[in-house]
Amino acid sequence: MDSETDDEFDIKAYSRRRNITSVSSILKDVIQKCEKTKPQKINVIALANQHQGNHRRLYELFNILTYFGVTKTVGRGKLCWVGFSSMHSHLEKTYMTIEERGLTESINDIFVFKEVPSLGQVAELFLSLFPFLGVTTLDIKIVTQIFSMKIPDKKSCERKIYLALSLLETIGCIEHHPRSGNYKILLDIKKLLEKSQKHIFSLESKNPYSIANLLNRSYATYMSAQHYERQRDFQLLANSYNAIS
Repeated sequence: MDSETDDEFDIKAYSRRRNITSVSSILKDVIQKCEKTKPQKINVIALANQHQGNHRRLYELFNILTYFGVTKTVGRGKLCWVGFSSMHSHLEKTYMTIEERGLTESINDIFVFKEVPSLGQVAELFLSLFPFLGVTTLDIKIVTQIFSMKIPDKKSCERKIYLALSLLETIGCIEHHPRSGNYKILLDIKKLLEKSQKHIFSLESKNPYSIANLLNRSYATYMSAQHYERQRDFQLLANSYNAIS
């Protein structure tokens, strides 16, 4: 889909026209307009110069959008908008890989970072954790403990995690509940979950000693057992961290 105009996208003019002042509100409105108009000329450097106090957040936002394929680099500091459908495709491929890894690897292997991750890596793994555990909310304290448990510089890793989640909230993927410390996923992950897990179930069913066969090949029963075991293992991993910290 082509942009409505060949003019360079101007965040400053748009935000001034809408009388928006907060950084989060500006970014949310810009995201909505970009998704609607699909601009082919986004000059990140120019946008950053327009918002001297917010330039770092702008760079971080477009960094994570580019990681998920929502925007594409077309030159130094220049992007074109592809759309959020690319993010869903990216997550689908990522989650399929995680489910396949789950057949032979532990939660420790999959969800514990070995080095300080990028914003995109944090966002990707955090979003994948919801369907993997079969939950709609996650306790940020527990997730942060597990993600960073093998990182020597935990403070640096924790800052990266919280920043990534803040950007995901700005994009509209998750919602934070400050009182409980939980994050709720807003994306519809039902189709992603069904497609990937039916693929895994079919692979497991070919193994006569797999849990899928032992449970009489019932897909619903199989996935219920999988989620129960994963939630248990996730909590045990968090408990082991608390025991040694």
